[in-house]
Amino acid sequence: MSPKPKETIRPPTPATNETEIALKALDALPARRPSKKQANPTKSKAKSTVGAAQSASHPLCVNTLKGHNDDITGLAMSAEGTCLHLASSCADSTVRVYKLDDVAAKSCHIVRINLEHEKAVAVAFGSSPSEVVVAACPGAVSAGSRLCKYIIPSKPGAAPELKWKVDKAHGNFDILSLAASKTLALSCSNYETNLGIWSIDSGKLIEKVNTNQLVNNSASISPDGRFFAAATFTADVKVWELLQHKVTDPVKCTRVMVLQGHKGAVTSVAFSADSTKMVTASKDGFLILWNINVRYQLSEDPKILLRTPCVMTGGHYSKIALSPSGLLAAVVAPANTTLHFLLPHNGEVVEEVLLAHSSEITCFVWAPIPAFEGNHEVLATAGGDRKLKLWKSPL
Repeated sequence: MSPKPKETIRPPTPATNETEIALKALDALPARRPSKKQANPTKSKAKSTVGAAQSASHPLCVNTLKGHNDDITGLAMSAEGTCLHLASSCADSTVRVYKLDDVAAKSCHIVRINLEHEKAVAVAFGSSPSEVVVAACPGAVSAGSRLCKYIIPSKPGAAPELKWKVDKAHGNFDILSLAASKTLALSCSNYETNLGIWSIDSGKLIEKVNTNQLVNNSASISPDGRFFAAATFTADVKVWELLQHKVTDPVKCTRVMVLQGHKGAVTSVAFSADSTKMVTASKDGFLILWNINVRYQLSEDPKILLRTPCVMTGGHYSKIALSPSGLLAAVVAPANTTLHFLLPHNGEVVEEVLLAHSSEITCFVWAPIPAFEGNHEVLATAGGDRKLKLWKSPL
């Protein structure tokens, strides 16, 4: 592990004070070794489409949700009070929205969105759990991707309502990933290399930005909707800012920062819950934690807080997500079934799940609020085994 750089880091915003105190408390705890115990893949005997937590599974796994008939391509989570809502997109031409009053319950209410002969490739929530944005691909060559918004009805048994749709959102190219803040959706195309910023309310295209790289791997938007960034073919990560002084003013999009620290293509980017930090993973085998709470208007560069090597088989992390508290990161390697929980401030792996899914982990997302036994953060994962799993935080 490389030592932390000696640059003077701008004091964090007040919103991060509680997190910093918690991090100091974690540093005082004795080091933990990742568990070497392999999860038992024994299937649950529950006959309902939503299975109970498997009795012989990893102790962090609190539930397994079933029902999809193909690879799960995307996940999103939202909260309404203490209730979680989990949306999953799938190659079986459906999007499922689970209402989780209790994340460990054997059954839950499910709303299904059926797409006509289209593969659902990504999903995101809008300002509430009733707003679901879906990216879908017809499957034909050069057919492009459709972006659409559905309203989930509050009345049981009512069908989801299609609010708007945009055909060929990225021309003849497919949408690779979808992210959202409360009012904006960020779509990422791979070989077209464009990022689209869309109004979730109207479906109007606000801005289209070309990363000018050979390939886009993924993109992410900050929770406050102010910044967005792309992981691309190159080692540098470009960060743009979205500004709107008044509601009636047009949104201005400006590139404000470049994260320079990797030596290989960047595979994944993620923002902290308070939008003051970012974490990046690269094919150079390193994960980097950044402080972006800097005076970039005065040409102050983002600061590297941590550079730590990948310890998983595969040599580098392909996906990463920061928990809302900022105390944990979930990471996976390419085509891997192993899930790691690590501490982003020092890189220590606190839990290793060797067989989180019986086939490749395709996506994961953190719940926006602690939802298990009152204080445990919850991670949802999906895999090529067509299952969704819910995990409690190891902290």
